Amino acid sequence: MKYNLKYYINGLLLLVSTIVLLNSCESLQEDPPSLLTPESVNSEETIESAVNGLYDVWQSNGAGMFVRYMLADGPLPYTKSRLQGDSGAGWTQYAWNPATSGFLESIWNSSYTMIGVSNSLLDLIPGKLDSDKEEELLAEARFHRADMYFLLVRTYGGVPLHLETTTDIPLDGTSLPRSSEEEVYAAIVEDLIFAESRLPATRPAQENSRPTAGAAKALLGKVYLQMAGLNEQGLLSTGDDGYALAEAKLLEVVNSGNYALQPNIQDVFDVNNEWNSEIIHGYSVIRDNIATATLVPWGYGPPNSPFNGGLNSFVQFGYLQTYYDSFDENDARRDWLAFEYIDRNGDLITYNTPNEGIDLGFVSSYTDDETGMSLIKYIDPDGGNGPLIHENDYVFIRYADVLLMLAEAQVKLGKDGPALQNVNEIRSRAGIANLGSVTLDDIKQERRWELAMEYQGYYDLQRWGDVKEAFDASPAVNAAGTVWHDGLIRMPLHANTLSANVNLTQNPGY
Repeated sequence: MKYNLKYYINGLLLLVSTIVLLNSCESLQEDPPSLLTPESVNSEETIESAVNGLYDVWQSNGAGMFVRYMLADGPLPYTKSRLQGDSGAGWTQYAWNPATSGFLESIWNSSYTMIGVSNSLLDLIPGKLDSDKEEELLAEARFHRADMYFLLVRTYGGVPLHLETTTDIPLDGTSLPRSSEEEVYAAIVEDLIFAESRLPATRPAQENSRPTAGAAKALLGKVYLQMAGLNEQGLLSTGDDGYALAEAKLLEVVNSGNYALQPNIQDVFDVNNEWNSEIIHGYSVIRDNIATATLVPWGYGPPNSPFNGGLNSFVQFGYLQTYYDSFDENDARRDWLAFEYIDRNGDLITYNTPNEGIDLGFVSSYTDDETGMSLIKYIDPDGGNGPLIHENDYVFIRYADVLLMLAEAQVKLGKDGPALQNVNEIRSRAGIANLGSVTLDDIKQERRWELAMEYQGYYDLQRWGDVKEAFDASPAVNAAGTVWHDGLIRMPLHANTLSANVNLTQNPGY
């Protein structure tokens, strides 16, 4: 699956001919498809349009970004899925079916589409602009390529590494075999090191989705931390300085002065407070039903509530009572779970109370009566009656995540004092007592409370070597009777992915 430059150039123009700049209603008028060639993309205007096309590719895969939530946070010991089998329960029961699960294929295809567009931009841009602007746009493309490869390598392990565009092999042709995880991580690090020194420190509001130097540094710190954890388990051979590298990079984010915790945790995901001081890397959406709105409130909000359009029982994931009970009663983060909520009819709905006259719709093989508790950190009070009429931005990295990653690296380095300070900053904002000392287990628990359904959970388990422990503790797994195998620290490749590339091999255990 090497990438055809002409294919992507034509595709980019088709995208940007009607593109709407993110966070703006101003349309761009572009040349017709036949005119977008390496020769015609020769000005700042046409190159900026091509770069905007990258975000249109991203934007057009809103369902894929929704799947990223399910992918990262489904297989946890305190979640349940409403849906059966491949459609949902597989994520909470570790029961992925590589022959039929479209979610697996969606992540692969959408990631490689973004990588292909990024590679095309890296070919189109050089030599067309003044050096500083050119370097910034190249950094932007490399940031997104690194971001996609980081998603792929954590999900599937080693994957084909496409770092250049060709003009003679079609997009849908057979491709390279897997590169090793070490090779993929090395490419990610190289791209992010390039990007961090060339991206701007801040962006104007209309460019919120475009990466900054802080986003590159935060992502690089996350990459270093993941590498360090895998290296410590013997699953990766990248040297033993990953925690020090992670600490140094994350400290650069903290010391930049560009980010801070929101004073009130309820404000972090407020649709009227988007791109606040806590948001470092994300994707802006606007409410317009199809093109850019988000599925998240529909998928995780309470059924029959104003927050998901009133659609019956479409909670994809729910949280168990044990998760709710794990919070301190004064912890403001507990209120992000809908233990009680008002539905569209004005009735008070209480979690797991019999005879409420509402079906939460969790269809599964469970023998108990417990249903999942809805998550309401992502709500859009003004969202309409449908799945795609919500304005919540996708948030991939925020400052609280940086502080907890930094604390984790510091504990691993024996720097408990600074780690404690960073963890207590998070706890103070949540309204609970400071810790007097800190351990890695404390940090794990803070991440579970702070970052629920924020792309982190499963990948955290991988880094800590805790996938098997979480598997054994999961009521969903126990109810389903899923049998453990070591391959479950990764997800399988879809059958269509394997058939499209004869050089690929399936992950062990599938």
